[in-house]
Amino acid sequence: MSTMTQTRWLVAATVASIAMAVGVNVVDAPGTMVWFQRQTGGLGTLDTQPLAGAAVVHELLTRMGPEGRALYVKEIVLFDIAFPIALLAMVHLALLRVWARMTARRLLVLPWAAFVIDLVENTCAATLTTTFPHESSALADVVGVITAAKFVAYAAGMIAVIVGLVMGRQRRASHG
Repeated sequence: MSTMTQTRWLVAATVASIAMAVGVNVVDAPGTMVWFQRQTGGLGTLDTQPLAGAAVVHELLTRMGPEGRALYVKEIVLFDIAFPIALLAMVHLALLRVWARMTARRLLVLPWAAFVIDLVENTCAATLTTTFPHESSALADVVGVITAAKFVAYAAGMIAVIVGLVMGRQRRASHG
């Protein structure tokens, strides 16, 4: 892929990621984070609850109510597939852009790990939501750990991009 094409894809993935993040977290409409926060008394959704246990999962799903649970499953199917794809593309392309080829290849495991963990988390959240009120307590105990791992993996990818940008800027400053 040419540098120009890669740059265009990086810009498109970044714009899509930002637009989706702002849309789901700022807009107040059924199925957005603002709506879920209000509906659940501040708990939000399962995929925003790192290290939550079975009791928190059950309470959150109870507070969502039937309408909230139905909307959450739709949100998982529609948004929580598109957003991880956009983040994967953005971080993957950014790593290729800011790191030397060999280092970038090693670092590419970070966005791919985050993507896979996110999809596993979404599958767990959808399963818990659709089986409520008889959700698996074992799965409910694990989903919070998966969510925490997702946040760590996404953060690691973003930190790798930032470190690459800073190091690249320092190299350019020392050479020119």
